[in-house]
Amino acid sequence: MPPASIERRSRDIRPQPARRGSDPAAPCKAAQPDLSSFRCRRCGACCRIPGGLVRLRDGESAALAAALGMDERTFLDEHTLLAPDRRSLVLRDHADGSCEMLAEDGLCRVHAAKPAQCREFPFSWRNPDSFRTCPGLRALAREAAETAVCEACPRRCRLSDGQTGACRARRAEGGRVVCANYGKITSLALDPIEKKPLAFFRPGRPVLSIGSFGCNLRCPFCQNHSISQAGADAVEWTETTPAALADLAAKLAEERGNLGLAYTYNEPLVGWEFVRDCAREIRARGLANVLVSNGVASPAVVAELAPLLDAANIDLKGPDQAFYDWVGGDFAAACATIRALHEAGVHVEATTLVVPGRNDTDEAIDSIAGFLASVSPDLPLHVTRFFPRWRFLDADPTPVATVRRLASVARRRLRRVLVGNC
Repeated sequence: MPPASIERRSRDIRPQPARRGSDPAAPCKAAQPDLSSFRCRRCGACCRIPGGLVRLRDGESAALAAALGMDERTFLDEHTLLAPDRRSLVLRDHADGSCEMLAEDGLCRVHAAKPAQCREFPFSWRNPDSFRTCPGLRALAREAAETAVCEACPRRCRLSDGQTGACRARRAEGGRVVCANYGKITSLALDPIEKKPLAFFRPGRPVLSIGSFGCNLRCPFCQNHSISQAGADAVEWTETTPAALADLAAKLAEERGNLGLAYTYNEPLVGWEFVRDCAREIRARGLANVLVSNGVASPAVVAELAPLLDAANIDLKGPDQAFYDWVGGDFAAACATIRALHEAGVHVEATTLVVPGRNDTDEAIDSIAGFLASVSPDLPLHVTRFFPRWRFLDADPTPVATVRRLASVARRRLRRVLVGNC
């Protein structure tokens, strides 16, 4: 609960956090003021609210006295009095009702040592006038009104109208974030399901596979960087519709045994709306939906898609956030996606690319396998060999012996471990 010291003109000033996942549009919404970016402008406006009480907590009187260059007893006698409820000491006010620590130049005389109650503004103050009172809060409100926050992934890009997010696939339009790569296909092929890789989902069958452009990660070794690290103006694409792709998938099912549609090649979840709409059409035709993803997405996106998916391969790229910092991702989000999809009944397999000098230790692979085993010891893990790509060309390919050794490490925890690219 807020400290009892907060008694300036009361009640709740804080904007309520937006509810996530309450409707299909929840991952892309107009921005709310982001108090985490609040910076005090030292304008003194909050110090002039009449009738306020700034209560002192233990140790604060000594710090304030030192800031004013006086001994604590003198400070207490000259600048404090007992609160009306007799529960604490409070700072005295000037005759006009402003705080006595406010100097004639309008600046706080003890800003560096100001009491916790003042430091906590605007996070715990409860005052309906605070947005009118505080220029810093008004600036945040103006910024929020002029921008939108993309909640498709943990990056939460704050975008002005026309601006594209870090993934290059999502753009702000009219105060909301929309899918800029919707229906824009850069790659289309009929692949073996094992290529995804999925070893235990309808083996031996082909799957129509599509990709677009964009990705919310920046893996230096990305083999599909020509599309994943490109925007609409940097790659060739063909526009299509979910219904047209579903019709093609159904035609290929009859002619070549196609099992459904796989969303792959770039990061499909940066265009999750197109995945959702295609998946509905595919389901209507009795075919399967397959997701190949880095898994770094918001829970709302995963929850929206999970009921429509039949199988997924999620990259678990490294054992911790330190590795994900290198590739520009969120380790916890990837783990959460794996767990959520499995719990939703989706057939899930995971892939870890063994990158020399980055995640090629027994400890790293044991940690990855340990997490996957906590989801299910039967969850398949593909331990795959790295080859130099894109911006990581100065490393050697992973030795085959290393890949096989690390697969053996993973088998201590998981029942189904496979090696790849060997």
